[in-house]
Amino acid sequence: MRVLFTLILLGASFIFASAQSTEVVESETVVVPNKYSVELSSFKENWFVSVGGGVSAYLGEANKTVGFGQKLSPAVNLAVGKWITNSIGVRAQYNGIFTKSATNDPTKGFVDFDDNGDPKTYDNGLFKTKAPYFGLFGELMVDLNNLIGGYKPGRVWSAVPYAGLGLVHSWPLNRNENYFTGATDGATTFAGSVGLLNKFSVCEALDIFVDLHDVILNDSFKKDRTEQMASTGDNLLTLALGLTYKFKPRGFRQSTMTERVISTAAEQAELQKEVDDLLAQQKAIEDELAALDNSGLVIDGKNVVPACIVVFNINETVIDEESEFKLKFFAASDKASGATKKYLITGYADASTGTATVNERLSSERATSVYNYLVGVCGIEEDRISVDHKGGVENMYYDDPRLSRAAIITVVE
Repeated sequence: MRVLFTLILLGASFIFASAQSTEVVESETVVVPNKYSVELSSFKENWFVSVGGGVSAYLGEANKTVGFGQKLSPAVNLAVGKWITNSIGVRAQYNGIFTKSATNDPTKGFVDFDDNGDPKTYDNGLFKTKAPYFGLFGELMVDLNNLIGGYKPGRVWSAVPYAGLGLVHSWPLNRNENYFTGATDGATTFAGSVGLLNKFSVCEALDIFVDLHDVILNDSFKKDRTEQMASTGDNLLTLALGLTYKFKPRGFRQSTMTERVISTAAEQAELQKEVDDLLAQQKAIEDELAALDNSGLVIDGKNVVPACIVVFNINETVIDEESEFKLKFFAASDKASGATKKYLITGYADASTGTATVNERLSSERATSVYNYLVGVCGIEEDRISVDHKGGVENMYYDDPRLSRAAIITVVE
């Protein structure tokens, strides 16, 4: 901790010293915006693809007397989309396989027949229908968690309502000549699409989703498809479970703004006094560190003086507010020094807790979290930072296992 305090004092000293002058001067101060302000992503950023499967149920006047379980049929959905901001996205979605319903007229084109060529019936005497279909929709999505709670990389769960418009097309499964009397070969209609997508983050690139999707069918579909399938208020409800892969580059940059601060000679003098006090404290700590035999962290048998240390809670990979302050201070010091150094972020886990597999994942995700924050929030260039992880390690410092749950930034060159 003494080493960390020294680095903070050094960074502060450099920033304060750069503003010294005996005359009135004008300086720029970068203000980090709040979590509700992010930049629009470019065209190539934040694309994703989703694949899922589940069950669908046709709900309408024609089959309201049929048991709910008898209306269920398998369904798949595929989607590709893009998040424009952290809370607004668009996607194109395909879903379908087939629907089940009922009719009282066996001559309709969607009636399902058995191997003997006879129409299948439900217990109530209605004839079973079975129609392959697909729907294509364009949808607008809103991430409520980011909209209300602000942008937070690594958020585990998000609720995403969406709505859109599209086309639904279906066609007869078979055509029995004993019953088929010229009903349409297919039916196509405009339809509305609404739903609620629940997404759960597995890692930076992968989400698990649970999607409740409702297709609102146009009444004209009834005339095209014949009356056994659609009437006013008919819906096609789908519940799907699947995976979403998020392509690189991913994540959002928080917007920045600058304000000009005019400092007077008196203010400069007061600032100079603060700088002198900090330098005096720095000198005292440097003298104390020089007297220690084990200054710095001992990693892989070598003494290492880190540029910054971010410590995580047990089994955690999300950066807390205290660590955000450290990283912003580190980035400010980097900018003040000329922004030319290159850094290595190494993730660690505590070997005394968790399995080797879990610790390998934790150490990797901790290093990645720090990398994403420095690049995405603090604006440090990607090519100046490399990432590594060591899995579970023994106590590295002060014989304290908590200090092994960390991501450590060191200067490479």
